[in-house]
Amino acid sequence: ISGPIAISGTQRLLSRPHDELFSALRGLGATVERKGAQWLLTPPAGGRWTARHLKLRGGESSQFASAVLLSAVGLDEDFTLIIEEPLRSRGYLELTLDFMRRAGMDVSQSRLASSTEIFVPAGSHPRAGATLHCEGDWSTAAGLLAVGVAAGVKRGSKSRLELEGLSPTSQQPDRAVLDWLGMMGCDPRWEGDRLVLDRVPARLRGLNGSAAESPDLVPVFAALAAIAEGRSEFHSAPDR
Repeated sequence: ISGPIAISGTQRLLSRPHDELFSALRGLGATVERKGAQWLLTPPAGGRWTARHLKLRGGESSQFASAVLLSAVGLDEDFTLIIEEPLRSRGYLELTLDFMRRAGMDVSQSRLASSTEIFVPAGSHPRAGATLHCEGDWSTAAGLLAVGVAAGVKRGSKSRLELEGLSPTSQQPDRAVLDWLGMMGCDPRWEGDRLVLDRVPARLRGLNGSAAESPDLVPVFAALAAIAEGRSEFHSAPDR
C-alpha cells in the first residue's frame, strides 16, 4: 500500500487521544496528518519500517504498544519496543504477547525499573496452520453479570446465570469484576469451565473500586450502585 490512506470516524473517535500512536507511526517512517474530519496516513516507502528501536510512553494506553507489536511480523531486522513506565492496562499487553507466542512468534520481554522492553527477532512469523483459541471478553461479561445481579436482587436470589468461554486465569484487567461483585456481597463461582452466579444478597453493599486498570467496569457498577445500600466510590479512573 503506497497511500495516502484516509481514515475517518465519529467526532467522539476523532477526539480521543491518539498523539502517542501517531508519534509511534512517524517513528516507524510513516507520515500522519489531520485534514478536517480525516486522518491521512502514508506508510513508509516500500512498506518497510525505518526504525529498529521505538520508544512509547505507557501512561496513556497499552493499545498503542499492542498495535505496534501485532504489526511486527516478518521484519528484515530485529526490533525492540521500549515502553516507558508507568504502563496502563498492562494485562492487555500481556494478552497480546501471549497471543503472539501461541501463534508461534518468538517474542521476549524484559521488565526494568523505568521501562518494559519487548524484543521481536527478524523474520518472526505466525506458525502456518495454527489454530488459536480466543478467550471470552470479561468487559462484555461484566454487563451480563450485572443483569444477573439485578435479577437476583429483584427475585430474592431465585435466579441463576451461567457464562461459558471465560478464562478463570485471564490477564484481562476487567476480570476484576469478580472482586467487585464480591465487595457488593455476591458470590460468583466456577463449576468446571462455567462461571455461575446464583448467590446474590437481598441487599447489595456499596463498594470502593479502583478503576485505574478497569475503567470499563465503572458504568456497569454505577448502575448496580444505584440499587445498593450505602455509598459506592470509584477512583483513579482515567479521563475518558
